[in-house]
Amino acid sequence: MARFLELSDEVVLQIVSYFSNIYSDKPHLCRLALVARRLQPVATNRLFQDIDLDGTTEKYSLFLRSIVANTKLATHVRSLRLHWNNYLSEGNPQELLSRLTNLRHLFMKITQSYNYDPKPYLPPPSQVTNFYYEMKLYLESPSPNDLPNVLLLNRIHVLEITLPTARPTPQIAPAKRTQAQTAPLNSLTLASYSKVSPVNLENLLSYPRALKHLSLPVPILPLPGLAGQSLWAGVDGPLSPAAVNRALSPTAHSIQSLEIHGKLQYWPDGHDGSQLSLRDFSALKTATIPAYLLFSTFSHSELRIGLHRLLPASIEDITIHFRTSSSPDPFSFSRISTSPLPWLLGLAHHRPSSIPRLRRIGLCEYEIKPGGMMGCGTNGGTASSLVEWDVPEEVKTAFAGDGDGEGEEEAVEVWGHVLP
Repeated sequence: MARFLELSDEVVLQIVSYFSNIYSDKPHLCRLALVARRLQPVATNRLFQDIDLDGTTEKYSLFLRSIVANTKLATHVRSLRLHWNNYLSEGNPQELLSRLTNLRHLFMKITQSYNYDPKPYLPPPSQVTNFYYEMKLYLESPSPNDLPNVLLLNRIHVLEITLPTARPTPQIAPAKRTQAQTAPLNSLTLASYSKVSPVNLENLLSYPRALKHLSLPVPILPLPGLAGQSLWAGVDGPLSPAAVNRALSPTAHSIQSLEIHGKLQYWPDGHDGSQLSLRDFSALKTATIPAYLLFSTFSHSELRIGLHRLLPASIEDITIHFRTSSSPDPFSFSRISTSPLPWLLGLAHHRPSSIPRLRRIGLCEYEIKPGGMMGCGTNGGTASSLVEWDVPEEVKTAFAGDGDGEGEEEAVEVWGHVLP
């Protein structure tokens, strides 16, 4: 022990550095700090280098009291992960950040309810060279400027927004020329029951400069009088995939993953006959799309041709969601499972020339549950009464490919979940 204690600080620090897991090794470092006075500063330094605060008041308050009582502890902190919840956390995160003078890496996950408050999103300390913010924002009474203000913070990378269900979202101003495509947002999720019109969505998407992941409900204008009901209650005016196309257009150069969900049961003014074309979305790799945005008319499966023209050459994985229906319409899976599937075979035929990277196709049916709720089978798990679709042999053969070597066409996996 005597010889070990005579080692230089650099050597002891190198030994202590093997306690690299900030979760499992914390108890070991605490015990090491109690072994000898010589080891206490070295172990403490390593113990405080990486801090993870999960957002609970107790953990946050305890850490803040520790660095207030012993200011030297704050100088050891190089990396901080902070989950900030404005209803569970005390004070202001800036009170903590201002004390961490040697902080270099900051990851903040922020959950904020009811009203937007800019205080948690103030710039990180100037010495922080690497920062990453995630935010969950629940807005009960949003103002027109709330969402642009969040996006223009230039610090939010992952954003999940829940908008009110009991009232329409106010008009969002489009980005000004100096603001357009300046926000560093990487991923945006709009909660499934948030109501966003196509115009509001287009204006919202005009701010991020390189959005890669987008998950949202079908952008619609809800029927008057249904503001307090769920998204899939109905649409004011005809359902227009072309309007959805325009709303998504600001992301055409960057989006890699797109999920559009929304189990619309009816649109009294019909479907305008347009289609959602993703052909110009040159970076798109995975997509989940409702059938009523891709198929333009209430027609038999034989007329659902040309789907390959709506998909970009970059697409690798697509899932199409169909709805149940008592009548055979193009948005009902029953028309798929009983028909010769020429549109799907056509997709296989055009794959080498139009969508050569396609590797996976999912066909999924919605199930209407008691009380109006719906579930959809997915490849990871299905609703209780949904079953795996028995893919016809002709479809399997069409997508089988001719090998797996360089220059040869690879097989495409086709799967589906339907009502029995």
